[in-house]
Amino acid sequence: MLYLLHWPKREGRAWRYYLLALPKELQRIIKASWQRARDGRAFCDHWNIDMWFQDIMPDLLLDLVENNCGWPPELAETPEEWHERLRGLATKLQALKRHEDRWFGEDGLYDTQSHEQYRKETAEARNAVVEGLEEFKTIFFGLWD
Repeated sequence: MLYLLHWPKREGRAWRYYLLALPKELQRIIKASWQRARDGRAFCDHWNIDMWFQDIMPDLLLDLVENNCGWPPELAETPEEWHERLRGLATKLQALKRHEDRWFGEDGLYDTQSHEQYRKETAEARNAVVEGLEEFKTIFFGLWD
């Protein structure tokens, strides 16, 4: 929901339409926040599970690195090795989100002249996420504190 902070930098009166939509958007944000607090998820999360996962899981993994008190000895020899593995996994899972942020930026538009480069980089980012999900499978039962 951080897209509210990315106001378009266009000339003219377009910003007025965003101001008119702001109360309705705030109502949606409050409703989703209440649903997450009550149920642990919001109805709007179903529409975009892939980006929700890419927003939440890397942050959880990095938080586990900073605030853990143990590591699974069957998956890593030392705590440092476990932390590096979690950091690498977080980086892989964020690859597509970083790619989309770089290409679409604040205004949500990208240069159509470089469409082939976009497709190539999208495939590379998706491959990184797939590698991350494969690694996630192997460490899933070791994600405890």
